[in-house]
Amino acid sequence: MKKYTLWIIIAVLVVSAAVTAYAMRDEPASEHDNENVPRTVEVKDKPWSVKSCLVLDGEEYDLYATFDDPEKAIENVKEKCPDALAQLRRGSLTLGELSDGNWQRYRDALAATSDGDNEQGDTLAAFFDIYENADKNAQIIKLADALSGSAADKAGEQYDRLMMALPYTSIEK
Repeated sequence: MKKYTLWIIIAVLVVSAAVTAYAMRDEPASEHDNENVPRTVEVKDKPWSVKSCLVLDGEEYDLYATFDDPEKAIENVKEKCPDALAQLRRGSLTLGELSDGNWQRYRDALAATSDGDNEQGDTLAAFFDIYENADKNAQIIKLADALSGSAADKAGEQYDRLMMALPYTSIEK
């Protein structure tokens, strides 16, 4: 009887390991049709677009999407999210009026709040997500300039840093 019990336990362990391995397998990435992805999308009533790309050895890599008119985007978000902005100003006396000079402090204050069920807060977070892309694009251009001027022994490292900074959608093409 002990012999059969041992074999049953071994069989259960083998089946259990096989089921666990099957459940934890990596699913293949689904293929996306990048040709039909729009380059201009309407966010509320403020358009944004991918206006720039980086060309490396003839291969084009899109940069991050940015607002077409950043000043108008700030004015628009002030109109759309007055309650959320007022709440953030109440929480910090140093914020002042939302502007190009202090939007990072607003973004950080918003991230520190835990009000995840607020439509204006979500709209404000989406605004900051696009607004910060201009800084990301400037950093990518700076990395590209560093790559073109780097010595041969540093080129691989510079290229890796540049590719890591690009939007993942640009590399998936």
